[in-house]
Amino acid sequence: LRVNGVQHQGFIKSGDIFTIDSYQANWGTDVWGHVGFVDKVENGTVYYYEANYNGTELVYYHSRTVANFLAGCNALIHLW
Repeated sequence: LRVNGVQHQGFIKSGDIFTIDSYQANWGTDVWGHVGFVDKVENGTVYYYEANYNGTELVYYHSRTVANFLAGCNALIHLW
């Protein structure tokens, strides 16, 4: 999440649902975007689950730096 051009890790929380834009090369998306949910954020790293990664029908557990995560993330939904 950016506020006045500055990325803020504190806004990403466990249980958040996120969407990724289509055609994000560093996320492996093409025509369709992606949906996943955040497991945790620790020491500048976001740990998350996503399904159908690279065209498979499996659920994967990944991690990315906050900056890399936010670079492709177009929506972040807090459930609680």
